[in-house]
Amino acid sequence: MSICRSKLAEEVELLHDTHEKLGPIEGARLARELEPYHLFFLEDLLRPEHKESFRVIRQASTTPLAMGELFNSLWDCVALIAEQLIDYIRCDLGHIGGITNARKVAALAEAFPRQDGVARPGRRRSAHTCRERPSGRRHPNFGVQEMVFWPEATQEVLPRRANFQRWLYQRR
Repeated sequence: MSICRSKLAEEVELLHDTHEKLGPIEGARLARELEPYHLFFLEDLLRPEHKESFRVIRQASTTPLAMGELFNSLWDCVALIAEQLIDYIRCDLGHIGGITNARKVAALAEAFPRQDGVARPGRRRSAHTCRERPSGRRHPNFGVQEMVFWPEATQEVLPRRANFQRWLYQRR
């Protein structure tokens, strides 16, 4: 992270996803050690079922935290948002129950105020992207939209994958 920050300065937002691989003590230590690099957020420090352990991390660090990619309902989000244990709620529309439930999560996040951001893992179908792309910008607490830009070689092998670059330029 030190090399990235020194080469990119503050012009580029840095994010790090641990993919739920850490325990609360390891997560707290990592979050604290990353504070000097001013991350945009640190994502998925803990497994989704360990919500109470986010208190340990929040008390140890001011690094912004993101969670929610593996949540399956609005109720998975409530405690983390209401107790302000995370800064970004990042639900996947395919897991959370579609646009209606994602809007409910965003409304809950707005009340506390937490940022929301739609998670879009690269393995997902283009149909999910079509739903996710416009849903984020409609919320006043919109924080970030995850996008996957497939390399040209991937587009040749998997031509049905969404081409976001073409879509973005056509919409301007």
